[in-house]
Amino acid sequence: MRPLLLMISLLYRPPSQVFPTFDRLAGSIPLLGLTLSLPKSIALLPDLTSDLTNLCASRGIPYSDVSIPSLGTIISRYPDIISKWLVTQVSTLQAILDLVYLLSMPFSYFVLV
Repeated sequence: MRPLLLMISLLYRPPSQVFPTFDRLAGSIPLLGLTLSLPKSIALLPDLTSDLTNLCASRGIPYSDVSIPSLGTIISRYPDIISKWLVTQVSTLQAILDLVYLLSMPFSYFVLV
């Protein structure tokens, strides 16, 4: 069995600090017998300037300046983007909440109905 490293890291610093930190992390992971999954890595950029996109592209890091997925939700600098995304998720969330509500009811409730 291979070791698994799950790391969720939000680096909110200037690019001059974030990218060297990423490089150090990417360089040290193989020493631990782990691999970095670049398709699961993503950068939320303040804008799509060529400097920033080149820094991401040279490392194989996908990027966006709108939003990025994170643990079943999204992260964005724009509240309207988050609101629109939440609206698309309401039906799924409501179905889950309805199921939790039904499962929390006593069995006798189902028998009496």
